[in-house]
Amino acid sequence: MITLGSTGDPESTGSPSLFLAAYEVLPSQFGLIQLVQKGVLTRNQRGAFLIHGKMRFPAGIHGAHLARFVLLDGVPAPDGSPGHSCLAQKAVDTPVETQRPNC
Repeated sequence: MITLGSTGDPESTGSPSLFLAAYEVLPSQFGLIQLVQKGVLTRNQRGAFLIHGKMRFPAGIHGAHLARFVLLDGVPAPDGSPGHSCLAQKAVDTPVETQRPNC
């Protein structure tokens, strides 16, 4: 059993190598909702997510939860893994190198 000290300080857990932290981006669909609410993502008429700013892909966006992402001009590539989701560049609307060929 892990117990935190009254301050929540990771050093007070008795195991300095263990650190409990909140998600930066929530997993799966919850992370997509979070990024839309922050204004980092919007959706186009085709249902793809347009990436407007620096972000991290939510974990778990594969299988039934995959999505299509379009990286707008001048926006840095997202951190993390897109899972089975597709990432296309707006300028050429083609899959970013290293992505699945059938995006």
